Amino acid sequence: MASNSVVRAFALALSLAAAGCAETGLYTTDTSREKQLATEAVANRGPSEAVTLKTEMKVRTIGRESFLGLLTESENPVGAVILLNDRDMGPDAGVVGRLRTLLPERGYTTFSIQQPLLGANAPAKEYEFLFEDAGDRIGVATKYLQSKGYSRVALVGYGMGARMAEYYVTFVGENPMFAWVPISISSGEFNRASGIRLPTLDVYAESDTGDVIKGAPVRGAVLRGAPKSRQVRIAGASGSYSGKERELANDIARFLDGATK
Repeated sequence: MASNSVVRAFALALSLAAAGCAETGLYTTDTSREKQLATEAVANRGPSEAVTLKTEMKVRTIGRESFLGLLTESENPVGAVILLNDRDMGPDAGVVGRLRTLLPERGYTTFSIQQPLLGANAPAKEYEFLFEDAGDRIGVATKYLQSKGYSRVALVGYGMGARMAEYYVTFVGENPMFAWVPISISSGEFNRASGIRLPTLDVYAESDTGDVIKGAPVRGAVLRGAPKSRQVRIAGASGSYSGKERELANDIARFLDGATK
């Protein structure tokens, strides 16, 4: 018969596992918000094709595997870009919505995907619990683009989307990207990518948020040791890049053009 100490240890292990599952369950995507944003994005998609993809079923994502992507193909593509928007935003909103249609003009097919969402006004810190789910979606989106013949795929993220992109290129990378572009990374710093090896373009606005501007010198210093990487400030731009989207798209396209040369 097992000793009391072994029984207690086993019971403790079970309780900790249950607590972990409960915690994971608390931080999962809000499907109702995703559906609402998907409806809006599909209604306004213009020349894009709405694509529904699915991640592998896992305990923490049961019933939440499906997600929307907006595919906008370039007439003469030289590569493809996966776009990730900021928290509380759909795949066709704000600056990402404009990049979705501007980058194809420069030869880059775009695939703007919906990233996991928490409830409205959820603290940014809580989104870190969704990074693994976000990585799963990026991996599926990359494989989808590869199945369509795009061997060169880059990752562009804005705000919280930039942090999710950072997580992917640092910890997942099952389908290697040829470059990534963090735009106004919401934390203001590269939390995990201090040893960056992938060509990186760090973008921030002249009138960006305090954390983004404050962290710019450190991010720039990190990139000085990375291949084919640099930092660019968009003069006269606010953190939303309103009115500066074409300039931003041109900077991104120029960087991508040179990333594999």
